[in-house]
Parts: sequence; C-alpha cells; structure tokens
Amino acid sequence: MGALLVYDITKKETFADVEKWLTELRDHADSKIVIMLTGNKCDLQHLRSVSTQDAEIYATKEDLLFLETSALSSVNIDAAFQKVLSVIHERSTSIEPMQSKQATENLVEIEKSKAVAREKCCS
Repeated sequence: MGALLVYDITKKETFADVEKWLTELRDHADSKIVIMLTGNKCDLQHLRSVSTQDAEIYATKEDLLFLETSALSSVNIDAAFQKVLSVIHERSTSIEPMQSKQATENLVEIEKSKAVAREKCCS
C-alpha cells in the first residue's frame, strides 16, 4: 500500500497541513504503508514559499520518501509513482520470505507439540 502526501510549494499552509494528513494515514492505514511527501508546482520556483530543504528535513524526520513534482509540466510525476511502487515491491519481496519462514517454523513447533501430547496421552 502506498500514498502520496502532496503539498503546494507556493502555499506554506498546505505544507503545514501535511502533519495532520500524515497522522491520519498512520492512524488509519496499514502500518507498512509507503508514504511519499510530494511538493507540487516545482515549475513555479519564483513563487516558492516552502524550501526544498525544509521539506527534505521533514521527510527524513518522518521516514518519508520525498520528491518535488509539477503536474502542469509532468516533471517527476512518473518518477514519484515508480519510486513508491518500487519501495512497495522491495518491502513485499523482502518481508514475505521472512514471514513465510516464520510461519513454517511455527507450524513445525505446533506439530511437535501435538506429537508430544499424543505420546503422553496414548502410551
């Protein structure tokens, strides 16, 4: 599961709202969700009110991916989605074998316990 938290680099109040939306996501979404902080309208550098550095610091502090985009000129739009999907894929392929191994080990332990119980019961 993934999400893009998008703010407008020309409107500081939209960046301030990110914290609220991040809290909502973390409270209600899957704990393994991949979240990318996305500063939109990077084509409007002359109107910028949120620095790239401030956003990067926040993203690092909150363990978020970060990228600036422009929906108008299509800058980094594909890259944002590809990065989120790539991280989701990496996490799912690295977690599943471990979970699968743990599940197998748990089943083996359960079967051993059942065998021991049968021996005690039926001997």
